[in-house]
Amino acid sequence: MSAVFEAGDSIVGKWRDLSCCACHLRFVLLVLRWMVLVVLVLMVLVLLVFLVTRISKMVTSTTNTTNTTNTRQGRRERLQASTCRTVYHQTDDESAQAILRSKRFNRGSSGIAGPGIYFAETPEATQNKARKRGHILRCTILLGNMLELGAQGDSTLSIEKMRARGYDSASVARELKEYVVYGSDQIIDVRTHTASFREAVVDGMIVEAREGAALLMPLVREGLRALCALFNQFYAACEQRAFRFFSPSISN
Repeated sequence: MSAVFEAGDSIVGKWRDLSCCACHLRFVLLVLRWMVLVVLVLMVLVLLVFLVTRISKMVTSTTNTTNTTNTRQGRRERLQASTCRTVYHQTDDESAQAILRSKRFNRGSSGIAGPGIYFAETPEATQNKARKRGHILRCTILLGNMLELGAQGDSTLSIEKMRARGYDSASVARELKEYVVYGSDQIIDVRTHTASFREAVVDGMIVEAREGAALLMPLVREGLRALCALFNQFYAACEQRAFRFFSPSISN
């Protein structure tokens, strides 16, 4: 009988072990199922975030493209409706030849009105403004919507800031007004004003000499007339004295 009871206890113990293992297995499967569910939920959330981000980018890109198109169209209309102005730009011969070939200007890296293309009202005014010298260009520009600046200017301006504010160009109120454009497409005509600045100076000196001569000629004529009158008076006085000196001897 004892053997039977021992066999029964052994079977019951094994059954309990199996039941415990089954419970553990069910617990592990339950945890794995919840983990898989959480992973699936996270994947769905990531997918939703990705889709929302892509849609937002597409909408923003479309809006920016529309705004850019409207901005470009508005700028083009402003430039077409604006008046033309003839201005002057001085640079060296090499740069001038490159500009004349390409019909394009490069914006400077800095300036009193920020990085832009600077022009003067007269050829003579370019002498004090140009960083490179030797060749003066006569240009026709479209000002569009122009920002009026004081004599101090605003060096923080840029093409992005100007277009965001709806401006196409700027003017600096110095003794001789200075004009700044920020796009090369605003320059519709470029020609050589003088082949070289030295020639311009020489021509200016010749013109000044001619003008000075024209002013001096009347004075010279009056001076010569005065000298002739003095000479005539001196000659007449000498003639009278000579006549008086020789008249007694002649009478004797």
